[in-house]
Amino acid sequence: MIVPNMTRKELMNQLDKISSQLMEKGLAKAKHLVKRPLRKVPHKLRSKYTIEGQQTIAFYFPHQRLWSAWIKFRMDTKVAGKIWRDYPMYAIVDQVNGEKFETLVFRKHVLDRYNERLQLGLTNVDDILEEISYKDGARISNFKEVDSAFRVLTANTANGVLLGFQDAETGYKEVYTFITNQMMRRGQAPKRKERMRQRVATDENKLNKKTVTDLLSILNKSAPSYF
Repeated sequence: MIVPNMTRKELMNQLDKISSQLMEKGLAKAKHLVKRPLRKVPHKLRSKYTIEGQQTIAFYFPHQRLWSAWIKFRMDTKVAGKIWRDYPMYAIVDQVNGEKFETLVFRKHVLDRYNERLQLGLTNVDDILEEISYKDGARISNFKEVDSAFRVLTANTANGVLLGFQDAETGYKEVYTFITNQMMRRGQAPKRKERMRQRVATDENKLNKKTVTDLLSILNKSAPSYF
């Protein structure tokens, strides 16, 4: 069971325990759906499970041969960081190389920005999770180191870019915001660049980091169109 005041290491250990069971359930159902004629299954399906006392949900897209699984939980503000006031969290269980899995933590802020900036108009969190899974189910990758304890995390998706960080000591990976492709193209203009610089600086300060210049430099090198 996940409790809000767990350390990140304790949290990841528990997420891994839940993820392995969720992966087994998800794989079993995905294999079953693949065997059925497509005309007999809908384009989207959902399954909810309670594993280790934790709510989980899996989304299946039989016509695309895709599926995605999420774990819902909450974290203490001291653990999650003090950028946003509310701390519901959502971990995506991502399959790697057909066998292993990786667990990535999403703040609710990411979901809110995804919904808002793509103008989806959704009001239910499960609907937003399904939309991200269906349209942007790419793995988070391309880590760029800022300092020994903080790494920028970026991932290109069909609709934009997800940004986050990785704790080098614990391996904890967290995604905290989403930027659309349209925003990135507009971001090449000087005014937008300065606005984005100020926003990153503000978030860095709230994270108690002092590497804003390094962060911007790394993001620019990894994807010049961000700003």
